Amino acid sequence: MKLGELCRAAALECPGEHAETEITAIAMDSGRVTAGSLFICIRGLRTDGHRFIGEAVAKGAAAILVEAGHDPAPVATVYSGDTRRAAARLYNAFYGNPAASLTFIGVTGTNGKTTVTHMLRAILEASMYRTGLIGTV
Repeated sequence: MKLGELCRAAALECPGEHAETEITAIAMDSGRVTAGSLFICIRGLRTDGHRFIGEAVAKGAAAILVEAGHDPAPVATVYSGDTRRAAARLYNAFYGNPAASLTFIGVTGTNGKTTVTHMLRAILEASMYRTGLIGTV
């Protein structure tokens, strides 16, 4: 996928001269960067992803997403005020908006939510639907 397409999908400004750069993967862990990757720098509790830009570039990253105010990388550099939020949009665009093909059911109320969700799951699975269940239990 082209960097320009990803940037448009994530509402990010793409450096014009790099809009046609082919992105083959997205990684937030510099250890998972491969040639052609977009490396996303995330500031964490223990470390800052911006510290690993050099490693990502050495492994072949084609582009880097950094927080606004950081120096440009030696490859295509895309800026965001919130790289976590931008990462969600980028992954969604890169993988073809997978949530669009899912059907969601929400159960609310004071009592019986767990029972209802497990019953719905059993009924749907018996009807040959693939299901997932997220709850507090």
